[in-house]
Amino acid sequence: MTRQAHIHKPRPANPYRVSGVRPGDRLRLDRAFVVRDHKGRLTGKRHCPGELWTVLHDSCQDHDVIWLAEPDGSIHTWDGSLLKTFSIVARAPTKGTRVLLRRLPPWVRSLPQESKEAIRYCLHHSVRVQGVDDHGLIELVLGRAADRRLGGFMNSINIEAEFLTTTPSSAKRPNTALQGTRSKRRSAEP
Repeated sequence: MTRQAHIHKPRPANPYRVSGVRPGDRLRLDRAFVVRDHKGRLTGKRHCPGELWTVLHDSCQDHDVIWLAEPDGSIHTWDGSLLKTFSIVARAPTKGTRVLLRRLPPWVRSLPQESKEAIRYCLHHSVRVQGVDDHGLIELVLGRAADRRLGGFMNSINIEAEFLTTTPSSAKRPNTALQGTRSKRRSAEP
């Protein structure tokens, strides 16, 4: 009987980890470039400095590239050298983080009244991050208080990271009511 050797090839480093970006991050283009196709030929499409791009989720097919949404919404890939051409404008908050809306995005003006109210709610109330959608937008769960105020059930909004700011988590704050109960019990003992 012969033995077969199984050779383990090291997987390439994840470019998301190498470059330090995560889905939902917003990037500003620092240098102009012209797009090339997979064969290296110029496509004629040009990108200018200052454009805002969004980091998308990793594709299970290509582990050696970073997926980005261009300003017009089309998809583009990049390698781990991403931050030589882009700078991070806004970090995407992680799942479970509580956030507030810094300011209303300009596109809110074109929404129906009910949607405007839901987004305005986030200006004054801390809401929980559910995750990042397929377009790189941050999904916010507004919570039961918003459901009672706005109507509906499980209201949520999806918004760009640059309009959000993190707040202190309620889980990190000490529960003073519980501490006071413990001290009363101790003092009541003989």
